[in-house]
Amino acid sequence: MTLKIGAADLLSSLPRSFAIIDLDMIFLEASDGYLELTGRTREQLIGSHVFERFPDVTSDAASSGDIVRNSFRRVFETGRPDKLDTYYYPIAPSPDDGAPQRRWWRAENRPVFRNGRVVALIHDVEDVTADVIAQRERDVRDRLIESLSDVATWQFHPQSQTVIASAALAEMCELDGETGDVLVAPYLDRVHPDDLERVVSIFAANANAPAGTSVDFDFRVVTPQAGERWFACRSELVRSEPNAPAAFIGLSIDITEAKMREVELTRTITERDRLIEQKEVLLGEVNHRIKNSLQIVSSILKLDASHAHDENMQGRLQAAASRVQAVASVHELIYRAGQVDTVEFGEYLGDLCRAMEDSLPLEIALIHESVPLRVSTDRAISLALLVNELVANSATHAFRDRKDGTIAVRAAVNETRLELSVSDNGDGRPEAPGHRGLGTRIIAAMVSQLEAELRQFRGTQGGHVVHLSVPIDR
Repeated sequence: MTLKIGAADLLSSLPRSFAIIDLDMIFLEASDGYLELTGRTREQLIGSHVFERFPDVTSDAASSGDIVRNSFRRVFETGRPDKLDTYYYPIAPSPDDGAPQRRWWRAENRPVFRNGRVVALIHDVEDVTADVIAQRERDVRDRLIESLSDVATWQFHPQSQTVIASAALAEMCELDGETGDVLVAPYLDRVHPDDLERVVSIFAANANAPAGTSVDFDFRVVTPQAGERWFACRSELVRSEPNAPAAFIGLSIDITEAKMREVELTRTITERDRLIEQKEVLLGEVNHRIKNSLQIVSSILKLDASHAHDENMQGRLQAAASRVQAVASVHELIYRAGQVDTVEFGEYLGDLCRAMEDSLPLEIALIHESVPLRVSTDRAISLALLVNELVANSATHAFRDRKDGTIAVRAAVNETRLELSVSDNGDGRPEAPGHRGLGTRIIAAMVSQLEAELRQFRGTQGGHVVHLSVPIDR
């Protein structure tokens, strides 16, 4: 028995997204890939006019419909293939859905001949919407990074001894052309000889650390033109999967001027009052700069999180952005108040809760109560991270079986102690037993650093309560 395969059967099943269109711009045939891509059935498409089935809804001078229509005409008139670069043409996902969605395409139109004459064309099309949107988001992220003129980004892979270096890093190290995925050796050659062993040992010591570990350090580089410079590096260890080799993603900032100012202040300022005044001005500038830099880094993390395909990675990036924002808000309050040693905690707690509420689901309300209390800047940062993690835990674990709820943050003073509580009206379940995520480790570290007492219990009206008693210096 001989199996006969018709031309229509063959064309419709080829693994490409294409349609065959005649001289009147009527659909003659389409591949299964084209039907799937456009959300149409063969019965809906075959025999219909291209621009009646997919009307042009753009309003620009050179409309998307004109771009495609003119390409068809060139093929019919010249008998030569015509390739279209990326173009915008919104279409509805199905005939029943009349709301066009944003779509970008690349296409090539090739002639079909019969007896030496063009009788139709093959419209070979590819949907590149995801690539276009991803590139736009990368451009936004790059512009945010470039707005910090002295901040360079990099990704170091110890196992392969390679680094993905930004143009800013190559410029800071005076290594023209050493951008993208390159060997790390030229960059290590720029490290000051007295600091090289320490830098290498820092990465080696953290190569087996858990993902999410922060690796921060300062060191000197020596370049042919600029000479000796100071860099501050702030990075985090990441892994593509649990047992994959470690990689370090980080930022480098040239802090030479700050180092030089510090040396100059130490050397030249002798009067105590003038030293204190100069120091406060410098710290005010630093806090303002740190606040701006941290807010941009937080924006970048949120942008990456919104486009992460892996839910775990998306959650980690969102959590990292929240932590960065919590610290940034302390520096904002320091800068506004003009005091670098202490922070008005009652005012700061309100600012922090309002910022966190914006990142919570709309159905979860965050309320706060506090009293006036000044605490040291260091303790304010530790308390900020604690509140951030506890609120995040409640938002994540307390409302698994319901969509709405309330989280309350309350602070009061009892003689020489700050009584701080974070409670919710959820189902009363804390973080999963035995779970030791980064948030749990941060809470434990901050409780230890503050010499605080932590208790967890079920609230009188249900839900879960975490109470902290923190010693304060009157």
